[in-house]
Amino acid sequence: MNSCCIVMKTIFSLFLLSCLSLNTFSQVNSGSNTYKPVGRKDTGIMGKIFSAVDELPEFMGGQQGLMNYLSSSIRYPADAREKNKEGRVVVKFVVCTDGSLCNEEIVKSVDSSMDQEVLRVVKAMPNWKPAKQNGQAVKTYYTLPVTFKLRGQARDTSLPDAREYLVKKEEPQSTEPEEKIFYSVEHSAEFPGGMEALQKFLNSHLKYPVGAREDGLAGRAIVQFVVDRDGSIKDIVLVRDVPNSGFGKEAVRLVNSMPKWKPGTQNGQPVRMYYTMPVTFKLDR
Repeated sequence: MNSCCIVMKTIFSLFLLSCLSLNTFSQVNSGSNTYKPVGRKDTGIMGKIFSAVDELPEFMGGQQGLMNYLSSSIRYPADAREKNKEGRVVVKFVVCTDGSLCNEEIVKSVDSSMDQEVLRVVKAMPNWKPAKQNGQAVKTYYTLPVTFKLRGQARDTSLPDAREYLVKKEEPQSTEPEEKIFYSVEHSAEFPGGMEALQKFLNSHLKYPVGAREDGLAGRAIVQFVVDRDGSIKDIVLVRDVPNSGFGKEAVRLVNSMPKWKPGTQNGQPVRMYYTMPVTFKLDR
C-alpha cells in the first residue's frame, strides 16, 4: 500500500503546538466551565453565518503568518504560571465579509487569565481574508484552540485534529548572552528549491511505520526546529504525535536527514529562526 505525506509550513510558540488542521473546524464541548465574555457584536453586517464553506477564511500571510502573529503576541499569564495552571483554551469567533473579527467568545475555559490573554490577542488581530461560498464573501465561524503547557510536564499526545497552538511557560532568563532566535522574520527560512522540493523530498524519503500501516493508522506529527544562520537544522523537538503510531519518530528522522536550508533573513541579514512543520501520514485507499 503506497503512502504519502503532505507538508504545510507553520509555526507558533513560546512553544507552539499547534498544528494546523486541514479539517474545516474543530468541534468543542464547552462543558460546565464555559466562559462567555462580551465580545464585539456584528451589528453592521447582516446575513447568515456559515459553519462550512467552499473556501475557508484565512489569516493574512496564511497559517505561517497566523503562527508568527501568535508567537510574537501571546504571553503565558504570570499568575497562571505561578499556580502551575495549564490546559487548552478554545476561542470561537466570526470572520465577517470584510475580514474583520467579531463575536469572540471562549467556548472552553481553563483559567480566567488564560482566557483573557487569548481574547486579547484574537481581538487585536488584523483583518483576515474572508470565507467564500459560491464565489461570494460570507461570514463564517472559526474555532481556535490554544494549549498552555508548563515545561517539564508530559505532553498530551491525544489531541484532536484541530488548529492547535501550544504556549509553553517561559524559563528564567539566563545571565549568559544568547543569540536571538526569531519566530517571525522578513523572509522565512526555506528548504532548497522551495515548498514543492520539500514535499518531493518528504514523499521520497518517508517510511510509513510498519505497525501503523498494518493497523490502518493515519494522522499528523508535528516537529519544531531551528534553522540556523548557515541553514543547518538544530534543536529538533516533537511537539505532536499520534499515540502508538511511530509517526513522530519518523518525522524527526526525516528532519534530521534534510540538507541545509536557505536561512531566514531580517534586515537583509541571515538569522536563526524557529520553524514548525506538520507531516501528514495518509494511507492510499
